[in-house]
Amino acid sequence: MYQKPSQFVKEITAFSTSISGCISPAAIIMFSKHQGCVVTAAMEKMDNIMSPETVIVGDYQCQFQHTIGRNCDAVALVFVMDRNKPLGIGETQFHAALSSGLLPIGHAYKVTRVKDNGFQTWLIARREGSHELLDANTIWNLAYEDPGVPIELRVYFGLEKDGRMTSFAFHEFFGDNAESLRVGGIGIKKGDTLRVYRPDSTTALSSIANVSNQMRTFKQGRTSGGDKWEVFGGLIFNSCDRGKFVHGQPNVDSSPFLDNFPGVTLGGTFCFGEVGRGYIKESQEQKLGHCCLHASSAVYLIMSYRP
Repeated sequence: MYQKPSQFVKEITAFSTSISGCISPAAIIMFSKHQGCVVTAAMEKMDNIMSPETVIVGDYQCQFQHTIGRNCDAVALVFVMDRNKPLGIGETQFHAALSSGLLPIGHAYKVTRVKDNGFQTWLIARREGSHELLDANTIWNLAYEDPGVPIELRVYFGLEKDGRMTSFAFHEFFGDNAESLRVGGIGIKKGDTLRVYRPDSTTALSSIANVSNQMRTFKQGRTSGGDKWEVFGGLIFNSCDRGKFVHGQPNVDSSPFLDNFPGVTLGGTFCFGEVGRGYIKESQEQKLGHCCLHASSAVYLIMSYRP
């Protein structure tokens, strides 16, 4: 990936057009080193110009290997439909599902001042309808209000951004200085609405049950009627945080796929930031606003084939 997000997106759309005749790929698996300006801007651009049918999954805060021969901030594995495929070759489809695990706490705030260095953001936020400023003590008191919360808790800001379409993004909270709050990632603007979120086991377990139901309905739709699709594989991009909040239940995040598609190969990776776009069914996170970069979540990629 070039340093310019526009060039990265241009390479993807050009490749897709050359093979399928359409700028929108069937699916993209994306890996990025951090939630900086490159991945944030690239995801926003792809989300704006690509079909809602394009599934995008991945990890936006990870280390990766590649054979491109130059330093890269991000890489993408792109799947496209071949418009010139020979007769007798079947069709592959990609679908995604999202299990959220964050609980909103406290009041809503408006961002009144913001600056970033391309990787992190410093901001000031004021409670809506009040002069009260959000500070670190308020954040940590809210986060540890419930007993039994792990001491290594990671807290996030959920930012609702108003533009051509309402979007939503999560940014990890790191602390404050004398004047402002520091969070990971960029893309926050003055006037954005902010709420504090923390991982929550009840939210995660409820969301996992919903995803399992979605996959069950999806499976029934794939195997009924004249067109029979076979699910042949899956991938899961699973937050490293979730194991701390779903205790005593091994493989709980993989259970929706394993229970609904027994015997089908499932692989995956643990993440510090999950990419997810193009879901089977609207999730609770999506109802807050259109969101592609997640936290404390599990993103599932389901691959199916029709002969």
